[in-house]
Amino acid sequence: MNDAYDPSLIKKAGEIAEKIGIKLQYGCYVGGTGPTFETPREYGYFKAIGGDTVGMSTTPEVIAARHMGIPVFGMSVITNVGLSGEKSTHEDVQLAGARSAAGMTALFAEMIRNL
Repeated sequence: MNDAYDPSLIKKAGEIAEKIGIKLQYGCYVGGTGPTFETPREYGYFKAIGGDTVGMSTTPEVIAARHMGIPVFGMSVITNVGLSGEKSTHEDVQLAGARSAAGMTALFAEMIRNL
């Protein structure tokens, strides 16, 4: 487990997700600068260095929070499948995000109640 992420928060998120029926995947998140769709070559590189998923928006916040001593856990909705070689459109990404909104809202609301 990486020191950047708080194991107790990760465990709590997993318990809540299981309770409300959300399947979580655990792995290595590669943070990019965004906001762009990564190129096939970039996805190839991220996969070669051990990345399971890639994104852009949580990396700066995690760094800042850890420097301030704030406990952190990371969670992302996978909205496209670039590491698998499939192509996605902007519309596909928006639809995937929208489909997961209710579940993520429920998960985070319960996390906040448990802090």
